[in-house]
Amino acid sequence: MKLAILFLVAIIGIALISSVPLTHTFAKISKEHKAIDKAISNTASWKSICDVGISVAANKSLDRVFHKDNNRCNGITPPPQPTSCPIGDFNHTKFVRVGVTADTKVAGKEFTLIHNCGVQINLVAGDLWYTGTSNAWFAAVEKLGWTKGNTDIAVGNHDGDGSAIKNWLGFTSTWNQWNTPDGKVDVFAINANTDFKCGSTQFNKIKGWIEGSDAWYKLVIVHQPFVTGKSTHANNGQFSCYNPLFKANGVDVVAQGHNHNNQLFVIDNIFYTVGGVGTHDSSGSLYKITSPSDGQGHTAIFTNDKDNAILFLDMQIDVPTAHKIIGNFVGLNGQILNSFQN
Repeated sequence: MKLAILFLVAIIGIALISSVPLTHTFAKISKEHKAIDKAISNTASWKSICDVGISVAANKSLDRVFHKDNNRCNGITPPPQPTSCPIGDFNHTKFVRVGVTADTKVAGKEFTLIHNCGVQINLVAGDLWYTGTSNAWFAAVEKLGWTKGNTDIAVGNHDGDGSAIKNWLGFTSTWNQWNTPDGKVDVFAINANTDFKCGSTQFNKIKGWIEGSDAWYKLVIVHQPFVTGKSTHANNGQFSCYNPLFKANGVDVVAQGHNHNNQLFVIDNIFYTVGGVGTHDSSGSLYKITSPSDGQGHTAIFTNDKDNAILFLDMQIDVPTAHKIIGNFVGLNGQILNSFQN
């Protein structure tokens, strides 16, 4: 009986196989996979890879992968993939990557590196353009995918009255609270070009936002620094006003600009940074740091006044209690200048 069943199954299998034009089917699938492989090997954008997949997905297995419809890969944009990033890729399901610059240049190399490293949140600590126009700066970064949905900016002293930045971001004031849709990251932008002392309208607004935030990570961006080693510009004079607010409410990073160099302080478990300095000045003409001391009792644990750089912050977002930040100052030539983590 068992032998009879096995024989019957074999006969049915042979009949089914003989009815399928195997050579034609496999050749068709091979061409489709080759087209997709070519798109991937050419480091095409994910949209391009999706487009290729959709255009050749003539069989059910590939249709399930690419979801052939008008939404292009079912409307889901896969995470950006680095093409030339010194610190490499990272797990987008576990971390969010932030890029920080200050004192930048229209279409500067700094934004290409930010793009190549898969940055998801683009923060600029002021002085966006020195020559040219605000429209040119915004157009240049928009070409790389930066919008008000993934960017926040602090107004610098070379940014006019800040209205161009405010309008592009869609805020009603030149200081703001910006957050990610999932509520895990809050950014607070301070405008140190106008009154921001304790008791000012701006201070009270920033204070209310920070105290009311339940985000996993809280970042502050400001142009004129609360904390800086001795260099071209002194500190903004409001450290004793703001640091207690930051400390009491779990602020993780205060990213600053104005001095065209790179610095890192750790004060009350808060990372105070200057830079990464953009390409307004070349590496040979960055502002010199004559002392790592800020004159307020704090000393920088890292200084660099020779390299244009990006500050990258990778923050763990899959475990609420992890609260892990990995930081890297990366020179525009690809060298890692400094690494740190909490």
